[in-house]
Amino acid sequence: MNITPESVFFVLASGGRDKQITLWTANGKSQATLTAHTDSVKSLAFSPDNTWLASASYDNTAGLWQKANDNTWPLKYTLKAHTDHVQEVAFSPKSDLLATASDDGTVRLWDVNTGNHTKVLRGHQDKVFTVRFLNDHALMSGSADSSLRL
Repeated sequence: MNITPESVFFVLASGGRDKQITLWTANGKSQATLTAHTDSVKSLAFSPDNTWLASASYDNTAGLWQKANDNTWPLKYTLKAHTDHVQEVAFSPKSDLLATASDDGTVRLWDVNTGNHTKVLRGHQDKVFTVRFLNDHALMSGSADSSLRL
């Protein structure tokens, strides 16, 4: 579940075992259902500039959904590079990079505007469950190996 940072257009996104993402309005009404994943949706994140929604899935992919002028969220990119479940997604403060954490033990960085994979970060000895940008130049990840990496 994630909430858009834009205060004018309040949207909550939820995902789960049904493989779908549901967008909700502030009054609790379903606004849209997004489908692209073939397994459970594990994590969702809105970009700080509110133009992107990222999804992490147990189908080993992440999705990048771009907000359109009509307030729909079409799928722009399916990000494929992980070899195991994608546990979490996180945007950089400038909304230009996406980080994905995976059970394959890696964190991967993606260019949001092109969908291109730009870097793989290794260092954990087990599944990576969480990832966060601390600022535009620093990233933190946490793993099942009981370690945090900066």
